[in-house]
Amino acid sequence: VTALIIALAAAIAPQFSAVTALLKNQPEIAEYLPILRITLGGSMLLGAIAAWVGLRRNSPQWVFSVITIFTSLFLVAAAVGGGSFDKASTKKFAMILKPVLKAEDRVYSVGIYTQDLPVYLGRLISVVDYRGELGFGIDAEPEMTSKRFLEREKFAADWLKPGTAYAVIRESAYKKWFSTLGIPHKVLAQTSRFILIAKDAALPSS
Repeated sequence: VTALIIALAAAIAPQFSAVTALLKNQPEIAEYLPILRITLGGSMLLGAIAAWVGLRRNSPQWVFSVITIFTSLFLVAAAVGGGSFDKASTKKFAMILKPVLKAEDRVYSVGIYTQDLPVYLGRLISVVDYRGELGFGIDAEPEMTSKRFLEREKFAADWLKPGTAYAVIRESAYKKWFSTLGIPHKVLAQTSRFILIAKDAALPSS
């Protein structure tokens, strides 16, 4: 029964508006989702059916073999799907910033909330033009969140404040946010998904 529920969830979950909105801001995961639905949902469904047949035959050995095979398929599919999350990692940027980052320096995540960056840096970051799963908390305590969760219109002025600032931004949004607007910055590093930029930072460009 549990396997059938998981298989059904894998098939229909992306249809819910909340999930759709979340995937809109996570293209790395959305790109892999069709395969994930087939492999994870399919393996769990087939495993449940095969186990049911084994129970009907009163064959414990059959049931054990089926559970072993389809659990292995499930784990392999999950491991392959994990690559989508690796593409969204900001560990490379954190390793660049952590040795030189000062308490007064500002760090922004622009157009996306890079959830692993605060963990790697061991400090809070500011989030620009993104709500997603954070929307409830932002609306619940606006007086406490307004300084950390910035709207697009307020970001340029905040970026230009005196002092060193760093930002992680999607490659697809980089031109719209910085190149075409003429906001002063220097590119420090780049991955397949993100670009790390800085203002007034004594770091070499990559």
